[in-house]
Amino acid sequence: MLRKNETITPLPDNDPDAVPELWNSRQREVDENFAVIDEHLESALESVAEHSDRIASVENQSAGSVAQALRLDWSYLSGSQIALELFYESWTLLPGLTNVVTDAVAGDDSLDLDSIAGIVPGREYVIFDDTNQESVIITEVLTATRVRCSANISHSYSGAFIKRTSWTVPGGKATATDGGIYYSGELNLGDEDQDNALIIRRDKNDATLAVFFTDSTQEIWTEVPLCWERELETGRSEERRVGQEGSSMCGSQWSPSLLKQKTTYTQVTLPLRERSA
Repeated sequence: MLRKNETITPLPDNDPDAVPELWNSRQREVDENFAVIDEHLESALESVAEHSDRIASVENQSAGSVAQALRLDWSYLSGSQIALELFYESWTLLPGLTNVVTDAVAGDDSLDLDSIAGIVPGREYVIFDDTNQESVIITEVLTATRVRCSANISHSYSGAFIKRTSWTVPGGKATATDGGIYYSGELNLGDEDQDNALIIRRDKNDATLAVFFTDSTQEIWTEVPLCWERELETGRSEERRVGQEGSSMCGSQWSPSLLKQKTTYTQVTLPLRERSA
């Protein structure tokens, strides 16, 4: 009910000389009119809410479709392959993992998880809690809740997260603590004879950002030196991290152009690696 007073108080009918029906019938008519108005208003509000949900659904579907189409164009059709990490749901190189390590014992190579959904054997992940963190490579899925790592883990965990990054990503930005790690998805940077580069925009501070890559000819994570840095605006900077050998951009040549990237924060570490077939 949207009205302050559910009914209109009738005029008193306890006066012996009063004729209540002469005025209280009118009060009943007012109440009935308000009831009809309330009914129509409630129906209109329900309709507004329904249309709002439909609009939100269309917006979400459109945003996701546009993002997917643009990523396909950037990867295959535009001639200059582009990959953007904007740290938004439709614009990220990170899988949306929410897995939890329910039990892990230091010195053992297995992890008990709440779920193996989204876990891909052969990929690197970060296990972290409020105290410790470490990188692991999942080599095998043993059961619906247990996986095996390529090496024994260094710490014991219960209730820790296992993701592709230990950075905090609230949406539109990422914050890395000391030693934080970020593994990107596979990146297509174009043909071998094209210039290519990794450009990072970040807050300008004393923290050191280290970037590493692997590809089909470079299986070990290899650090990419900083080429140059420039200030964008107060407190912000832009770094060029990689490029084709012999071009105006510094950096080593990436033979096949399909890479993965890893970034650590030393307050950060990023990864580039070969795309899966």
